[in-house]
Amino acid sequence: MDGKDHILRDRSWDGPFPRPRATSPGLTLVEMIVVVGIIAYFVALLMPTVNRSRQVAVRTDCASHLRQIGVAIYFYANDNRSWIPRDATLGRPDREPWPLLLGRYLAPGRELTIETLPDVAILQCPSHPEMGIPTGYVVNAFAFETEPEWKPDGPVKINAISGPSELPWMFDCANNFPLRDLNLPDKVFGVEFHDAYDPRHLPGGERHRISDSRHNRTGNILYLDGHVVTVREGELKLEQLNDRVTRPRATSMPVTEVQ
Repeated sequence: MDGKDHILRDRSWDGPFPRPRATSPGLTLVEMIVVVGIIAYFVALLMPTVNRSRQVAVRTDCASHLRQIGVAIYFYANDNRSWIPRDATLGRPDREPWPLLLGRYLAPGRELTIETLPDVAILQCPSHPEMGIPTGYVVNAFAFETEPEWKPDGPVKINAISGPSELPWMFDCANNFPLRDLNLPDKVFGVEFHDAYDPRHLPGGERHRISDSRHNRTGNILYLDGHVVTVREGELKLEQLNDRVTRPRATSMPVTEVQ
């Protein structure tokens, strides 16, 4: 062996092949725990933002449904000499439940029945917890002149209401309608209960039908002129629901025939 080979040879390695290259050691258990903890911390920071974004998206989707219902109201009025449905009466062909009458504009070309209403997506609030309900909304059917008996109003002419931009007309419905009959489904599953005409139907009432907390302690409201407002829990008041109609109210209206 000459002197050059002696210098190049690694004195600490006597094998016949070149010394293997050193490798970096892997993460220790403690280091892995620290990394996982950091990731979990950032995920926890992001989750409220993600949840809020999802809630806003669902609330916006619900508001879009209400706006489309508002358009359907005006189409119905145009086809029926300005009459619009206002209650959810069963058993009267001249006064069918409002979801059926408006649903024919929201799902044109379909043969709608009470049983198929849950399939009309626009009639449903995407954040309502119950599946299979006829609609996720309730209509303002208040007739203040019937106080204290509080009887539901029937059909009304849209031009009889002087301030449609100030009149709340459609609301998120409550998760359930109290005082259901023994051994029967909750009344939220009955289309005939999707109108509000008694102060007890307001949010927090003993027979509540309206929800003002559907979307993270807020609720969507469709006004009769077609715009939608999001209100905070507790902001909706009884006096806002007065349509101030002074002319005699009708008890029936023509049946809609969608062309």
